[in-house]
Amino acid sequence: RASAAVRPLRSVFAPPISDQPPLRPAWEYTGMPAMAIVEIFGYLLFPAFARLSADAARLRDAFLRALGWTWFAVLPLGAILVVASRPVAVLLLGEQWRPAGTAAMAMSGMTVGAALHALGATVMKGAGRSSLVNWLSVVGLALHLPLIVVLLRFGLVGVGVGLSITYVVGGVVSVLIARSVVRASLREMISCVAPSTISVLAAFAVVFPLERVLVRSDRLVEPVGLGSIIVECLIFGLLYLGALRLLSPQRYRAVRGFAERAVRRLTSAARRRT
Repeated sequence: RASAAVRPLRSVFAPPISDQPPLRPAWEYTGMPAMAIVEIFGYLLFPAFARLSADAARLRDAFLRALGWTWFAVLPLGAILVVASRPVAVLLLGEQWRPAGTAAMAMSGMTVGAALHALGATVMKGAGRSSLVNWLSVVGLALHLPLIVVLLRFGLVGVGVGLSITYVVGGVVSVLIARSVVRASLREMISCVAPSTISVLAAFAVVFPLERVLVRSDRLVEPVGLGSIIVECLIFGLLYLGALRLLSPQRYRAVRGFAERAVRRLTSAARRRT
């Protein structure tokens, strides 16, 4: 059943028509995380939502928890793609791949939108309302072609921005439709995503100008440039978690507990090997 739930989503996230560089590498750079999210949601969350479909209260609570954790994970990923896509492409592949990095930066919204789309569609399918997923295809078609036509004048960046807008709007619509299925309120949804949103914006406001104005990793020697990007990602993560600690102590404690358990398991596994 999970495989059947995933299959229709793959068609929604089919690659762009053009397979020519630099659009194709940019698609692979940003689209692969999106496809991985679709697979994970289909195979892990769909059975859970299906089991809870008979219990309205538990289904609503599960949806809100999944929304909060999804937003916590994918929003900073999208922000990091904006910061790091172009310098990583230049440093790893060469100056001729700068347009691909720029396109990947413009398409960073795809990961966020794909996660929201997959979450909403998985909830609909798990609750036995699969017919509602068809509306997501309608929204995607209604947005995608007009946006490409309007933004094509801006070249590759315009195409990437059009794809990002299509994915994000489709994802928001998907989650809103799922909200009506589980009967969750807008206030509950906002309370789930607001702390992570504010935290990401705070971290992005520091790291983005740090990279674009001061560091300029793509102009450094490869090892130094890649090292600077890693440092910037660490700074972003520390700022993100620091802001989250103030805005949502409960989620911060959950993240900290998960990290501590992971470290303990890794340490115990290393000890057993030695």
